[in-house]
Amino acid sequence: MIIHESRFTYAEHGLVRVCDLGELWEKETGLPVPLAGICARSDLNSETRAAAEQAIRASVEYAFAHPEASADYVRANAREISAEVRRAHIELYVNESSIDLGATGMRAIESLLHAAPTSD
Repeated sequence: MIIHESRFTYAEHGLVRVCDLGELWEKETGLPVPLAGICARSDLNSETRAAAEQAIRASVEYAFAHPEASADYVRANAREISAEVRRAHIELYVNESSIDLGATGMRAIESLLHAAPTSD
């Protein structure tokens, strides 16, 4: 299983792709891969949840408007990968869905939850 920036560099290490699960998911469902989520406990009051959501949204919007602002941080924490790979990784995973999942993103999550085995 290859994840994160290794998706762009595995061949440099002599590895061969057998199956890209992201491509397979998108082909079979027609939906994006639901990669991660930020959730709030249901017992938090609505004002706290709204404030957290606004802070996260503002941070992502700032990052979109000022991509150079995080360059030093990303470079320091991803020293082993080239600038091109860092850029490709960020462009793949940081997109409009980072601000708002929308109906398509919600369908992707629902589809993943439906496909996941249960322990009943």
